[in-house]
Amino acid sequence: MKRLTPDQIKPGRSYRLMPRYSYIPGLRLIRRVEVIDNGNVVVLVNGKEVRMPVRDFAALAVEEVE
Repeated sequence: MKRLTPDQIKPGRSYRLMPRYSYIPGLRLIRRVEVIDNGNVVVLVNGKEVRMPVRDFAALAVEEVE
């Protein structure tokens, strides 16, 4: 499955994420990028802000969703 590149990740958009290694086959998450700040994306997970490098987020993202 093709992964997105860091330049394809944009704030305000949602992405389907597929972890490379998962104990649950077919696990797919959807996360909305709130902002990109100093090379990090900010997403909300269970109401809490989580920051991670854009390149790491892009490595998990497989497609943009509406």
